Parts: sequence; C-alpha cells; structure tokens
Amino acid sequence: IETTRNLIDLLGSQAEANGNSAFDSSSFSGEEIQQLASTLVNKVWTRRNGIIRTGGRLGNKLLQMTADKLETGEREVMILPRATVENVEETNDGKIHPEKTKTILQSVRVMNARRIMQDAEREEARN
Repeated sequence: IETTRNLIDLLGSQAEANGNSAFDSSSFSGEEIQQLASTLVNKVWTRRNGIIRTGGRLGNKLLQMTADKLETGEREVMILPRATVENVEETNDGKIHPEKTKTILQSVRVMNARRIMQDAEREEARN
C-alpha cells in the first residue's frame, strides 16, 4: 500500500508538472488506495505471466526449428583443413626403406561414421 501511495504521489507531481490540476493525490481514501494496489498487482502479474508464456512459445519454436534442421540435414558446412602428421625418420639403421607417406589423422566421429556406414552396407548386402 505504501508503494501505491508513492505511485499516486508521483502521478500527482507529474500531473502538476504538465499543468493538469484535476488530479489530486490527497483525495484518495485508504479503501481506494487498497483497490488501486490490488488492480495494479493483478495487472503486473498478468503481464508477467504473458511474458513467461511468450518466452516459452519462443523457446519451443526455436527448439522445433533446430530439430527440423537437424532432421532434414540442413546445416552450414565448414570445411576445415585436415590435420596431417609426417612420419619422422627414425634413427638410421643402415637399411633402405620405402618412402614413408603422410598419415592423415581422422577424428573419432569420422571413423565411427565410416564404421556405421560399413555395417549398414554389410547388412544391406546380406538382405
């Protein structure tokens, strides 16, 4: 109720600053202030609940859009250079060895994907 009185006083000072003398903040009774406080609290909670619902709908929509993109395979593809490691020549053992080639390091994801693909191809070949 104290906050409502402060709000009424603020409205009164704003009305006076704008030249509106029809608003008199001292004429409100305790019951009117209580009704006004109740109305203001209801409006604030209604707005708050509306914001929560809107945020929830936005979150659901974003999740649905992300899920749809993942299902359709629509992704932005970034091509990264492959990491390569050259085999370092070991100590000279006096023998002639064939030229060592570069070994390409592959991520675990790529290796797992290839394994899954090979399993699927084997399964298809059986059927």
